[in-house]
Amino acid sequence: METTVFGRILARLVAQLPGARGAVFADWDGETVDQASCLDATEMALFAAHWGIVFYQAKARFKKLGLGHLETMVLTFAQERVMVRSVDRDYYVALSIPHDANIGRATALLEQTRLDVLEQM
Repeated sequence: METTVFGRILARLVAQLPGARGAVFADWDGETVDQASCLDATEMALFAAHWGIVFYQAKARFKKLGLGHLETMVLTFAQERVMVRSVDRDYYVALSIPHDANIGRATALLEQTRLDVLEQM
């Protein structure tokens, strides 16, 4: 299967973050557009759908509270950190990295990924 431009952008993100499990570009209802991962495609599709639901529910609640548009969500667990970044109103990128990964670097790279994806849309 040929790698798309989105797949190459995601692969670059994952390659720049040691220990990253993967990144996925998906639409508002959790459907995967493309991904780059050491996990199988089904597992990454479930990852995208699950975190997409959480992200969009949080986004709606925060908007109702008058907090504005949720851009980035970061959740840190014992073994993993999940980052979800809105690309535009309908799309997002979800990223899985080790819990002790450099959050500043990951945030900067995720923002660059968002800009690169937007440029290709």
